[in-house]
Parts: sequence; structure tokens; C-alpha cells
Amino acid sequence: MRLFPAVFLIATVACAAAQQQKDPSVAAAKACASVRNRRVPAVTPLSAADKKWLTHCDEADLYYGFTAHQQPDFAAARRCALYRFVHDDTDDIYDFSMQTLSMIYANGDGVPRSIDLAIRVVCMKDMPPNSRDDYDRLIVRLATMKSLPSPPRYDYCPADTPDWAMWIVCGAVGTGLDRKKREARFAEVTAQWGEEQKAAFAKAREAFAAYEEADEHAENTAATQVVLQTMEIDDELEVAFAGNIDRFEQGKLPQFTHQDYLDADNALNARYRKALTVAENGPEKMRAAEQAWLVYRDAFVTFAKLRWPGVSADGWLTFLTSERIARLKKMSDD
Repeated sequence: MRLFPAVFLIATVACAAAQQQKDPSVAAAKACASVRNRRVPAVTPLSAADKKWLTHCDEADLYYGFTAHQQPDFAAARRCALYRFVHDDTDDIYDFSMQTLSMIYANGDGVPRSIDLAIRVVCMKDMPPNSRDDYDRLIVRLATMKSLPSPPRYDYCPADTPDWAMWIVCGAVGTGLDRKKREARFAEVTAQWGEEQKAAFAKAREAFAAYEEADEHAENTAATQVVLQTMEIDDELEVAFAGNIDRFEQGKLPQFTHQDYLDADNALNARYRKALTVAENGPEKMRAAEQAWLVYRDAFVTFAKLRWPGVSADGWLTFLTSERIARLKKMSDD
């Protein structure tokens, strides 16, 4: 008989937790009420130049340090995010100010840790009605961290992506972090190269970036998914490029004959003609992408002949042409 109260209490707590998971609005409202007197700091521009920087800064870039040699700058990220948070443009899907501030305060990144301030920032966010429940769960998640003796690090992405716009932004965060890793790998790989090889590689990468952009314009078709498609295209092309460099450095080099190149070139021409006829964004963008690819192809062959002289020009041309055929096939067969 003495077990009944304990069992009843456990059942009651479990039931309440389940209800809170289903409808977090009550718990979120309670958490917001508990921190309503917490003041989120204001940022005042120190000069015209500082205001210009605050207006155009990228809080996510500063918080994560996306480039290969850039370290996270939490102080700059906080100033940037605080300014953007107050001057929020609700139409800007790239606004990551609330997310950045919630992570900075919840983790104590460059400031004293204050989960209360993290909650307050989220509570102040002007949230789309269709995302209200998701943001309530985010508030409850932060509030739950307060009861833990050693709260884990909090990362908004990818666990909490309340609406499609933030899903896109978190996708961009993931893309940025992946690029950072690739850039670090490139730096490691090229460290022992000669200056001539490094210069040729830089030109090849510049041409690749132009080709990548042109290919994005040729492939993007759905207006409401342009950003998502662009990230997908970026990832596919950049991952393939980085993977190729790694394989070549490991000695896994292409070996093709002149006849192989002639066959591949004929296949490319046929595939390109088909792609022109089905290009949803118009043949002009497809032609621009093909021209950009040709510039990239030639720049890469120039570099590759310096770095891996044992492979013939036909070998490199065949390899790159085969890659382009696969790309056009994907575009024209989808």
C-alpha cells in the first residue's frame, strides 16, 4: 500500500511530461514569464563605419568561423546578432540573430552563462503563427537545461529547426561547416606543393567556382526551393571536386587513351544537345554553364599536368568530360 503514492506520483509526472511534449505552450509561457524582467543588451553603433559593419555583418559566420583559417569570434558574433535582433527584417530568412544569441548565452560563449537570457531572447522573437509550437518546444528545451547540474552545449542546428526558413538557414550552416573542413583539407594537401602548382591550382579553383555558379543558374528550377537546390548543387560539385583531389594525391589517377577522349567528347556533345532541348531555365543558362565548364576544364588540365605529369592530357580530358556527361545526364533525365 505504501508504494501507491510513489507510483501515482511517477504516473502523474510522466503524464504531465507527455502532455508538455504534446502541447508545450503552457510550459513555454511559464518559462517566458519567469524571465520577462531579464534585459537583453542593446548595441549602439560607435561610428558610421561601425554601423555599416553592423548592418552587413553575418552573425552565423562570426559564430561558427566558416572559412578555413577563421576562428569563431563570439564577441563580434554577439554584437552583430544583438544589432540584427533589434533591427530584425522579418522578410530576411537568413536572419540568424535569435539563434546565435540563444547559443551564446546558453553556452556562455564569451559571456557569463545565462540560460535565462537565452530563453528571454527566444521569447522575444516575433514568431510565425504556424511555427509557434516549434518555438515553444525550443523554449521548453532551454528551460529544461536549467535543471541539469551540468547542462550540455546547446546548438540550435540541426536539432531545432522550427520552420522551413530556419531549415534553410541551418542547411546553410551545415554547408558552411563542411566547406570549412574541405578548405582545411586543401590547405593540408597543398602545403608541400611547389609555388607554380599552387598558383595553377588557385586558377583552377577560381574557374571551378565560376562553373559552379553558372551550373546553379542552369539547374535551379523551382522558385520556392532555389536556396535548397543551390546548397545541394554546391555540395555535390564541391564534395566531388575535393574527393577527386584526395584520390589523385593517393595515386588513384585516371588512365585513358586518345580514343577514349574522342568517344567521351562525342557522348558529351550528344548529351549537351539533349540538355539544351529540355533546359527548364532556358538554353542560354545551359550554354553559359557549358562555357564555364570548358574554362574550368582547361584550367584544371593545366594544373593537373604540373601536379601529376604522369597522366596524359587525354587522360585528364576524358576524366573531366565523363564527369560533365554525368552532370548533364542528371539534369536532363530528372
